[in-house]
Amino acid sequence: MPNVQSKAKAGKFLLIIAALTVLEGLLILAGILPPLSAYSAVQIIFILAQIATVAYMGFSLAKLGLKKIAVKGALAGLVMMAVVSVFSAIGYVRGIPVLGVPVQAAAYLPIVLLVIAVPNILLFAIFAIAGALLAPKKTMKKK
Repeated sequence: MPNVQSKAKAGKFLLIIAALTVLEGLLILAGILPPLSAYSAVQIIFILAQIATVAYMGFSLAKLGLKKIAVKGALAGLVMMAVVSVFSAIGYVRGIPVLGVPVQAAAYLPIVLLVIAVPNILLFAIFAIAGALLAPKKTMKKK
């Protein structure tokens, strides 16, 4: 049963990451926020909220071990990038810059997204591990 509970808990964290990213994407498409590369104060708050969510996920699931935490953190990064990809495609079609990176042809958009996705996925895994390392030692899984 603990495995099911940890999967449900991880799913809730992934949902929070997705919701934050959807909200940010909607605000960009609505013209309320500038493109992602502008790093406005509000976007920095979104970034910090995502980092805090992933770190807390690592902290609260530390008993699973660092390897599984890294995978769950990478999955959170993948969820975030999937949502960003959808909003980037919508923005490209509508002529609204979401990424803030000029993309001349639609064929180049997946390449740009991949270049952005890889470091983000790795960083999310690192933040999840950092959160797990902050957990009390008695909750950490022993090898």
